[in-house]
Amino acid sequence: MVTTAYPNLEEHLRSWGLKVVPVSGWKTRSANSTTFTPQAVLCHHTAGAATGNAPSLRYITDNVLSQFVLGRDGTVHIVSGNRCNHAGVGGPLRGIPKDAGNRYTWGIEAENTGRGEPWPAVQLEAYYKLAAALCDMHRVDQEAVFAHKEWAPTRKTDPNGITMSSFRAEVAKRLSAGKGGFVADPVLRIGDSGQAVTNLQNALVKHKFLVSGQVDGDFGPTTEKALKAFQSARKLIADGVCGPATWAALRKAPPAAVVVPAPAPQVSTGGKRMLVQFKGDNYVYEVVGSSLIHVSADAWRARGLTSANVTIVDPAHPLSKLPRKNEY
Repeated sequence: MVTTAYPNLEEHLRSWGLKVVPVSGWKTRSANSTTFTPQAVLCHHTAGAATGNAPSLRYITDNVLSQFVLGRDGTVHIVSGNRCNHAGVGGPLRGIPKDAGNRYTWGIEAENTGRGEPWPAVQLEAYYKLAAALCDMHRVDQEAVFAHKEWAPTRKTDPNGITMSSFRAEVAKRLSAGKGGFVADPVLRIGDSGQAVTNLQNALVKHKFLVSGQVDGDFGPTTEKALKAFQSARKLIADGVCGPATWAALRKAPPAAVVVPAPAPQVSTGGKRMLVQFKGDNYVYEVVGSSLIHVSADAWRARGLTSANVTIVDPAHPLSKLPRKNEY
């Protein structure tokens, strides 16, 4: 049994002012047990019956064809919080690999015949808001929202009657004015420029995949190469596109450097007792293994040693790195 990684999905959507009806079993319903790591939203129309609020709900639920069914009255029915079979072959698009839409996108099936049926204003508003709420959940911007007809342009036309550039503009408005005034991170790729690219480059400098002199606000081949190396090192899809998963990884602190302590210097005394005194230091030490043992004058003289046995060394001598202990 697959349990959703998003158990608070219902509460999150409600916090965006959506009318939500969870379909029984949505947390464990799944098309298959393979990985579901969404980072984008794929929009559809149901091509269902012309009457009824959500006449396609039963069919979509039984066949696990989408995570959401959006009724004509704007009600969001949560069918599944797991992977569903809604995208089909298509792409690559906006960082989603070819034919991997089911793994990386939420699917919204909006009830509409797809044959010229007008879209009710209340349904469109919920459509914009649902897409924005999902973007908010994954910290992505409106560019992560696209149509089935954009994913598979040679075989799909849905959602029919909706211009996606205008749709994304409406999603952007709701992201900016929505919960907490959140403004999502942009999806960046080669050819982009501006402050967002500078932010990306500075993050790559922090993680030591770029140097400060390479920060110029232009997403060129050098930045793409560095980003791919970072993605590979963090076990992300190394596509050179900075999407939500990459932004999240960039915000994490760089892995702590592993500091390997330098080995203590080993001093050969030729089998003889060796006494040392550092210039400017009144103490005399005996070298014992990898330590310096402080020895009083009376003690070393009692052992038959004289000042001739004391070697004067510079404070920067390697012996100065040895730990110092009291007389034993």
